[in-house]
Amino acid sequence: MIELAGVHQMVSLGIYDEERARKQQVRMDITIALNDLPQKDDISETANYDEVAAAARDVATSKHFDLIERMAIEVAERLKTLRHVDTVKVRIRKIPSVLECDELYASVEI
Repeated sequence: MIELAGVHQMVSLGIYDEERARKQQVRMDITIALNDLPQKDDISETANYDEVAAAARDVATSKHFDLIERMAIEVAERLKTLRHVDTVKVRIRKIPSVLECDELYASVEI
């Protein structure tokens, strides 16, 4: 397993006018199960953390998302296409500007 916790990114996310008016910071927690365990101590034997984080950020910033759930799904689907990746779990959280709660989460596992 590879876990990246708290991958920060400013994104366009939400259905309310005040959310659409400015970008919001989200934190993505990503867990990846590998197809196979590395047989040697070489980056080519595993998923590259930099590529994982970059792919997640690319999807999250690719467009405006109304739903945090949809963002999580699209990030997970993209990460599933990376080399050496078997399964993916993505948890995205934001501090909502319009709800009376500390954080809002969406998780998806594929």
